[in-house]
This record gives sequence, C-alpha cells and structure tokens, in this order.
Amino acid sequence: MKIKIGPKTYQVKECKSILSKLRGFMFNLSEEAILFPFKKELRVDMTMLFVFHKLQILYLDKNKKIIKSEIRKPFEPLFFSPKCQYILELKDVKSKFKMGSKIITNI
Repeated sequence: MKIKIGPKTYQVKECKSILSKLRGFMFNLSEEAILFPFKKELRVDMTMLFVFHKLQILYLDKNKKIIKSEIRKPFEPLFFSPKCQYILELKDVKSKFKMGSKIITNI
C-alpha cells in the first residue's frame, strides 16, 4: 500500500494481525514504513527491542490526522502511545510532519 504525507510518498506494509503488530520492525530491515490500524482509539504499549535503527513514529486519530510525532532509538524499552487509532512507523527520521496533517492512503 502507498501513503502520502504532504509531498512525500511511502511504500507501507499494513499490519492487521496480532502477531504482525507484535513483531512490527523487530528483526525487520526491509520495510520502509509500517501502519498499525486498530478498531478504535486506544493507548498502546510499545518497545524498540530488537529494532536496529531509529524510527519516526506518527500517532494518528480516527480521521488519519497526525496527533503526535516522535523519534525513537533502537533497543529502547517500554513506552506508551497517546490515545490513537493508527500508528505509522517510518524509517525516515529526517522529515518533519505538521500536527493535524492528514495521511492519504491507497494512492
């Protein structure tokens, strides 16, 4: 699936199953970005254990608008998301995204 954030386009793997959500970027060096959809807005426990590179994590509301962005380092222990319905993890840690920007999917 492809998504667009402002002028940038990313190839994204969508993780729908519980197992794929648990794995995410752990031991994964090939994906450019991963999208985690949830059935409703909730807080999520997350970790960077066995992730070998920095990630930019975008938290999205039910309308796929960015509500928070942060950079996480490899092997960082447990942290928590804000209440969100989607989480987008990007290997692109250099781009800056405006809060409130909408993510366009299936372009």
